[in-house]
Amino acid sequence: MLGRNLLSRLALFILSFFISCGVSAQFRLPGNISINSGTHDFGIIKKGSTKSTDFILTNNSKLNLYIYRNVVPEDFSLDFSSQMIAPGQSATLHLEVSRLKLGYFHEIVNVFTSATGEAFPIHITGTVVPVDSIQKDPKDTVVEPGELSLNIYKPNNIVFLLDVSESMMRSDRLPLVKIAMKNLLNSLRSIDRVSIITYASGVTVLLPSTPADQKDAIAAKIDALRARGNTEGGKGIRAAYKVAREHFIPGGNNEIVIATDGDFDLDKSNEVLYKFIRHNADEGIIISVVGVGNIARAIAQMQTIAEKGSGSYIHIKTREDAANVLLDEIMKQSKK
Repeated sequence: MLGRNLLSRLALFILSFFISCGVSAQFRLPGNISINSGTHDFGIIKKGSTKSTDFILTNNSKLNLYIYRNVVPEDFSLDFSSQMIAPGQSATLHLEVSRLKLGYFHEIVNVFTSATGEAFPIHITGTVVPVDSIQKDPKDTVVEPGELSLNIYKPNNIVFLLDVSESMMRSDRLPLVKIAMKNLLNSLRSIDRVSIITYASGVTVLLPSTPADQKDAIAAKIDALRARGNTEGGKGIRAAYKVAREHFIPGGNNEIVIATDGDFDLDKSNEVLYKFIRHNADEGIIISVVGVGNIARAIAQMQTIAEKGSGSYIHIKTREDAANVLLDEIMKQSKK
């Protein structure tokens, strides 16, 4: 996702460059019409708040013009007059966005007119951030747009323990976990650390503990995740605790996040495992579980692990669920 965001921003810069190099401030469109700009960057938007902007569409032809249709992304609205636009006259397109999905976005609004019967695009960008990530005190340490406030949230040592067994291949399982991880990554800071351990037929430390500002490197590891093999959850849990202890942050949020769709293939009894988890929670390493399966017995086990580990049990069924669940969890656990 981070790579695509970079390409989107580059494309937007190139488009803006050509617009700014025109003879006038108008961006000429097919059908002898023009608009004052083919792009708009809303900048930083607080989650759930509303921002708006206006575009001016001008009829440069000798025929009457009207707008008859628009296609906008979810969380956007576009208002305009249905009246005819006479030759030489202009009309206002009023665009509003009230977006809940966190992170950078690049969306396209398509507007259809009678000039050609085809749509012309308007490129819209911005970054949605948590409400309490906006710095209120000008003396606060500056963070990058969309990142968690340094003054509100403790440093995070996050160890992802991911089930990549064959059953996780389904579109409503590992792909949703990857979405949740990358959305969280957008809001982490240089003081946060991320590790990724996978387990299937064996246990692999896919990403050693890495500062969270190395977003491209971390995102590449997330993108490369593939599901295959059996499940060895018990060994994976011990490996995750080992990494968490090695990079323990005193006074910070030290949290293991397990993502799985079913039972652990444990090499110890449940009671021994739960005692081990409780001991580590008492030592300051909590454990939360992201569940993407529907087996009642497995869900009960995942809930118990989260309870013993002083963490949370989170269930993901849809892309909408995946959008913010991990960010909400880390914000809850790391708040000062």
